[in-house]
Amino acid sequence: MLLAWILFHTNLNELYASVGQFSIFQIIWLVFISFVIILTKALRFQIILTLYSVSIPFLKSLLIYGAGMFLGTITPGRLGDFSKIFYLKQTSGCDFKKGLFVNVLDRLFDLGLLLIIALGAMYWILNFRGILLYLIFLLIFFFMIILFRKRVGQYISAIFSKLFKVPLTVADIEKIWNLKLLFPFIFTLIPYALIFYQMIFIANCTGFDINPFYLVGTLTLGNLVSLLPISISGLGTREAVFVVALSKIGLTAAQAVSLSLSFFLLNNFSILIISLFLFLILKPDQIREENIL
Repeated sequence: MLLAWILFHTNLNELYASVGQFSIFQIIWLVFISFVIILTKALRFQIILTLYSVSIPFLKSLLIYGAGMFLGTITPGRLGDFSKIFYLKQTSGCDFKKGLFVNVLDRLFDLGLLLIIALGAMYWILNFRGILLYLIFLLIFFFMIILFRKRVGQYISAIFSKLFKVPLTVADIEKIWNLKLLFPFIFTLIPYALIFYQMIFIANCTGFDINPFYLVGTLTLGNLVSLLPISISGLGTREAVFVVALSKIGLTAAQAVSLSLSFFLLNNFSILIISLFLFLILKPDQIREENIL
């Protein structure tokens, strides 16, 4: 509904002209990068699985991650991404508690990086000067969590067990403080660097001269808002953020929407098609395993 309202108040001729500027070679290049993004995220997923003693081949990790991305893309708030828990159980015997734990960690890495970049974007793009106070509060908050991590672990264990009806011990929570998790968090920079490159490349192809850091900040805010479970693949919410943020540097609503939709088609939609392919490969294989059991 939000996207329909934005399109209704947008110059569609300007929108079509902007989207139609890409050559077939540029499209192939961007689709290839989308595949590499899935590949690197799947590799991070397998690194986390290995740290928590879930041993599966990388190809299987890729198929499971791709299936999760497909189901996440077509559901509000990417809730379908949690289907990876089911696939892990079916293919490796991973219990629900560990599968949920790994999946939450995987999502937290993405969310954590987005929040860090979004804080800077809110300060620069939205002129939200009060964000400095929030940064100070956030640092104090994390310091207190580390200082009292055992007590915090007890509270998290109780809340987690009550919400998901899964017994979670303090020892399970302690695994979060594993310093080895720094590697997959740092590894998260690779797929997001590629995503930001796609955004900058798309802007250059469509003739928009926008500061790359401003673009990255805008995309990060848009992706963060798109996680709200009110639309599919963030359609409408991301465009609203682009219209607000890019209007501050002189872009019209049509230009902002065309840039956002171009990113959707060449990033989100290409990832949807690739992950659908991985989902279809995994599904027959998973059915065969169930029949054997």
